[in-house]
Amino acid sequence: MHSAGQRLRGQFEIGVLGVQDRDGELPPGIRGSGMVLTPGEVQLEALRAYRSALRCLGAHVGAVVEAVCCHEQDVSAVAGRQGRHRDRVMGVLEDGLKTLADHYRLTGRDDPAPDKGTRGPRPRAIGVP
Repeated sequence: MHSAGQRLRGQFEIGVLGVQDRDGELPPGIRGSGMVLTPGEVQLEALRAYRSALRCLGAHVGAVVEAVCCHEQDVSAVAGRQGRHRDRVMGVLEDGLKTLADHYRLTGRDDPAPDKGTRGPRPRAIGVP
């Protein structure tokens, strides 16, 4: 989930803020046509990818994810502005990041491992190896 937020942040920085990547690599999620893209084309592609990601979240969830990941606002501040409890906004953020990870087709390898001892192996269905 962390890398989904980072990817959205990177697309925001390039697409909206116009930050240019110094190493010349295309950011994740930006497709090249085989030709060298100008900085303006990279910015437009990043903006398209950023808007597409926000669309997949919907207005409410997208507003929370954008505020925290892109505008670096504290979850408590977002909760106060929305008149909601911090825990509820944290849940919305977590759901949004999971949705983004699916949108970006991330594997989830950067998610924290479950606490040791709290979860055992998954039970198997009868007759399934």
